[in-house]
Amino acid sequence: MARSYIWTFSSNPSLGVRKSAVKKSGLRIGPVALNFIFLLLVFMIVLFYINQKVLQIGNQQDLEELNQKLVSLKQEETRLKTESTKLYSWKENEGSINNLGLVPSGKLDFAIDSNANFVKLSE
Repeated sequence: MARSYIWTFSSNPSLGVRKSAVKKSGLRIGPVALNFIFLLLVFMIVLFYINQKVLQIGNQQDLEELNQKLVSLKQEETRLKTESTKLYSWKENEGSINNLGLVPSGKLDFAIDSNANFVKLSE
């Protein structure tokens, strides 16, 4: 405990100021400094909030871009599967035609008309 005493003014002995004989340790902050510290704290909280919102918006934009890329890749995959199926079907048909032993029409001299007669093709 700190010892205290009353310091009176010489003209009025009843009024006095209480003084401490031992100096108080610690930081003394006035009302202006408290206002400044409060405003600084509010400013830091606002900056933190804005930073988090900017990061959140950036992440949402990245997510949207990735979703669009995913949709386009799925469409490309569907298109490629369809094309692959067409090409596979074409190769199968070509292979089965070759196995039938048919002769191209350009190498034939005769053809069959609607009456089932052989007709010589013009050269």
